[in-house]
Amino acid sequence: MRYILADMVKARAHGINLAGHRTKGDLVALNEKEVLCTPALASAPTFEEKVAMLDGTIYTGAEIIDILNRT
Repeated sequence: MRYILADMVKARAHGINLAGHRTKGDLVALNEKEVLCTPALASAPTFEEKVAMLDGTIYTGAEIIDILNRT
């Protein structure tokens, strides 16, 4: 499973409900399935292109936990 830190404003604008998601500043953590299943991102054929539409960065599970736990 891959995770992304995405721009909150762009995620919300693409219909992603941010309730219950971990955040870091103006970024929100999303999992791979959420990004792949978001209808507003369907025009992008690959996961990487969908992430780019959200101004996001892809991380592994261990990386995202480390990032979110840093102060």
